Amino acid sequence: MFIEFILKNYTKNDSVLEIGAGDLSLANMLVEAGIGNITVVEKNIDVINISPAIILNIAYLEDVNFTKKFDIVYSHMF
Repeated sequence: MFIEFILKNYTKNDSVLEIGAGDLSLANMLVEAGIGNITVVEKNIDVINISPAIILNIAYLEDVNFTKKFDIVYSHMF
């Protein structure tokens, strides 16, 4: 349901930020659904699962200095 909520509120060319991506499963599902502008911030991540459409910041959120703004920002736990 969470992915449906994001897709419902997403418009073309929106930029998306995921904080704490875990295994990148949600970010990868969003890419498969057609969202191509996803930035992820995650300190502990297995980069083997990353789609080329995802910009990855291997860091804690407070250590990242973004130069762009985001239209959708989310963090989730399963």
